[in-house]
Amino acid sequence: MNATAAQTKSLEWLNRLRANPKIPLIIAGSAAVAVMVALILWAKAPDYRTLFSNLSDQDGGAIVSQLTQMNIPYRFSEASGAIEVPADKVHELRLRLAQQGLPKGGAVGFELLDQEKFGISQFSEQVNYQRALEGELSRTIETIGPVKGARVHLAMPKPSLFVREQKSPSASVTVNLLPGRALDEGQISAIVHLVSSAVAGLPPGNVTLVDQGGHLLTQSNTSGRDLNDAQLKYASDVEGRIQRRIEAILSPIVGNGNIHAQVTAQLDFASKEQTEEQYRPNGDELRRRFVHASLMRASKAVPVIRAAYRGRCRINRLLQITRQSARLRQIKITASSRRAPPAIVGRVAHSGMKPVTTKSIAPFVIPK
Repeated sequence: MNATAAQTKSLEWLNRLRANPKIPLIIAGSAAVAVMVALILWAKAPDYRTLFSNLSDQDGGAIVSQLTQMNIPYRFSEASGAIEVPADKVHELRLRLAQQGLPKGGAVGFELLDQEKFGISQFSEQVNYQRALEGELSRTIETIGPVKGARVHLAMPKPSLFVREQKSPSASVTVNLLPGRALDEGQISAIVHLVSSAVAGLPPGNVTLVDQGGHLLTQSNTSGRDLNDAQLKYASDVEGRIQRRIEAILSPIVGNGNIHAQVTAQLDFASKEQTEEQYRPNGDELRRRFVHASLMRASKAVPVIRAAYRGRCRINRLLQITRQSARLRQIKITASSRRAPPAIVGRVAHSGMKPVTTKSIAPFVIPK
């Protein structure tokens, strides 16, 4: 019943429009005007471009505050998390914000040293220098392709007057990688040597690299008996090389296809370090020198000769002490370290398709 009434009203309204031809024209004109106004507004709407992206919360808040003070319209991009502004003002705003030091980034660099006050203590100066160096290293590491963010922590020991008590600095690097990206062996080695070369006295072995998932990217020297990929590959290459040599030697004797060798190589990757201290004076000179003198007795000249002899002995004794101390100061201590190559012990197990009389093969040592 209701559907029939609605259809009746619709038919009556259409009949009225047909009776008065001006009404359809008015409706069409209004629709055209609305479309034109929408097109004009859309054409006048500014084209927004990205001003900055991947900002920290602190930098994002500071930039938004400055844009508000400048009466610049902006909006956030939910897809990329960037701040967008009108396209014709992007470069101008970047220059104006750069004058105010924005964005500052996640770490401070050597610009921190420009803010030092008069009368700062030596400890505070050293801490500021370490912070600045960590920030500069973080910025440099972030320029590598797969790295989204990086943090560097340096452990700088206090200098010691004794060489044997001097400790080497160490560094810990944490990298935040882009989704789906990873660092290859070359990039890991580059980051390690980059940090090692930037800090005086820092050996590459004291640099630890970790990703955002807590995975250790650098191999530690104190990893115990666990083998890394490079060591396993080296062991596999050694086994394959020995297996091919055994089959090549025995195949002419027992025939092709009658020998099958299996090799299990035990590799000792333990590094041995030997330190020698050599005490070498300057050249082959003597460390001590003794002066011997003899005196001939005379009847009248004994007192004079004795006095001269005593004075000469005192002078010689002083010269002897001075020369001896000078010799002792010229002694140098030379420390050298050597690492023995890893020994490779191989065990050979063989099986033949046909019974073959062979002698037992004892374990042997294969040079690296």
